[in-house]
Amino acid sequence: MSAYQDPLLPFQYRNVAEITKLRALQWRRFKQLLRTVLSSNRFYRNKYKKAGITSADDVRNWNDYKDLPYVTKQELTLDQREHPPLGTNLTVPLRHYTFLKTTSGTSGNPLTVPYSDRDLMAAGEDAVGIFLKNDPRFPPGTRVMLLHPPGAYTYAAENPRRNGLVVIPPDARSDAELLKRIIDMKIEIINAYFSRIVSLTQTAQSLGLDMKKRSRVRILMGGGEYVNPNIRKWVSAFWGAKYYLVTVSTELRSFGMDCANASSPHLIEKPCLMEIVDPATGISSPKGELIATPLWRLDFPLIRYRTGDYVEMMAKQCQCDNIYPRIRNGVLGRIDGSLRIRAVSYYPAELLDPISHFPDATRYQFVVTKERGLDQVGILLELPLKSARKDSLASIRRAYTNFLGFQPKVQLVPPNTFPFEPGKRRYIFDLRPMNNQLKPLSPSWLLVTSYALKYDIMKLLFKYLFFFSRHAKT
Repeated sequence: MSAYQDPLLPFQYRNVAEITKLRALQWRRFKQLLRTVLSSNRFYRNKYKKAGITSADDVRNWNDYKDLPYVTKQELTLDQREHPPLGTNLTVPLRHYTFLKTTSGTSGNPLTVPYSDRDLMAAGEDAVGIFLKNDPRFPPGTRVMLLHPPGAYTYAAENPRRNGLVVIPPDARSDAELLKRIIDMKIEIINAYFSRIVSLTQTAQSLGLDMKKRSRVRILMGGGEYVNPNIRKWVSAFWGAKYYLVTVSTELRSFGMDCANASSPHLIEKPCLMEIVDPATGISSPKGELIATPLWRLDFPLIRYRTGDYVEMMAKQCQCDNIYPRIRNGVLGRIDGSLRIRAVSYYPAELLDPISHFPDATRYQFVVTKERGLDQVGILLELPLKSARKDSLASIRRAYTNFLGFQPKVQLVPPNTFPFEPGKRRYIFDLRPMNNQLKPLSPSWLLVTSYALKYDIMKLLFKYLFFFSRHAKT
C-alpha cells in the first residue's frame, strides 16, 4: 500500500482517515461554492471563461482545482477602481453587503472587503471562532477585551459575541486607566496586536502592578504583525497567561492559531483550502507563498487567492491532538516585502530574529541605507537605563555582524523615541535611493532617519543631546 499523498499540502498527516474525510468534505463545499459563484458572480465568470471553465462540472478533481488561475489583491483592487464602489466580485446584489473592511495597504493600494450578512455569520468558522467555541475554559459569560483600532473593533468583536462571551470595550484615556479597567472588570481574555500588549505590559511594569496577582487575565491572543518570541515569553510570564499567536488577514480572517503545547500556529484547514507554493515556479513547497480559498466566503469569493504571505511549514508533527501542520512563527513576511541587502534577500522576520534573543530590546527600528554604493544597516535601540551599557550594544552588534556578514551601526536612542502607535508596528525602513535618483544619506544622518519620517528632526536632536549629556559618564 503506497503512502498517502495529500492533494494540497506536502505534509505527512498522521491520521490519514481523518484528513481523507476532511478533503472529501472540503471538495463538496468547494463545488457548491463554485456553482454559486459561476451562477451570478461577474468577476469569476469572466475570469474563468478565459480559462475554458463555464460550469462547476469542468473542475473534476484536485488536479483541476490546482490548475485554476490565481486571484491577486492587485487584480481585485483594479476591479474595484474600474467598477466602483465594490467592483464586480459580488455574488449577490449590492444592497446585501452590510459591512465593509479595508486591508492595511502594506502591499500597495488597500482592498475593500465587503461582507454580506451570510458571509458575516459564516465567518465565525475561522480559527478564533473554532477556538472559542470548542474550548471548555471559556463558557458563555467569559469577559474579553479587544484592544483594536476603531476600524477593526466591530470586525474583531463578532466571534466572541456570537459565542456568548461578553465583549467589554477599553474606554480608557491612558494605559494606566486601561489597566485599572482590566482589573476592575475582571477581564479574562485580551485580544490585540502584539505591540499593543507589549506597550501595556511595559506600562504595568513601570507602575509596579503585578498583573499576575491582580488581574484575572488567562489568555492573551493576537497577530497581524511580527511577534518576537523572547518578548512573547516575557509578556506571558508577566501576566501569568498563555499567549496564543494568531495568523490573521482581512481577507481570510484568522486562519491559524497556536495550540496549548506549541509556539507556532497550526493552519486551521477545515474552513479553508490551503496550499503553499514556490512563488517563482508555482510548485507545491513546504516554504513559500500561502494560497487560500476560504470556503465560507460565498458573496465575496476568493478562489486560489494569492495572500502574499510568506510561510514555512514545519515537518515535525505537534504532540497535541490537532492533525493540521504548523507554520514556523506564523507569517514570516510578505512575498513582495523581502529586502535585498548586499546580494542577500531577507524577509522581515528573518532580519528581526537575532534581536529576539535580547529580552531588553523591546523597542527598535532598522534603517537600511546605501553609502558609497554599499548597503548599510542601522539599528536604533531603546533599552532600559540599567542595560544601556557598552556590553549590551556590543552583544547585539556582534550578533548582527555574524548574521549579516558585515558590521551594522547600532545606536542607543532615548526612552520613548518610538512611541506606541495603534495598529501594526513598522520595524524596518528601507531608505535606499531607487535607481540612483536620490542622494544617498551620509552616516551622520543614520540616527535620525527613521524618527524623521514622522517627527521633527530638531526635536530628536535636542532630545538625543540632552540624554547623552546626562549619561555620558555611565
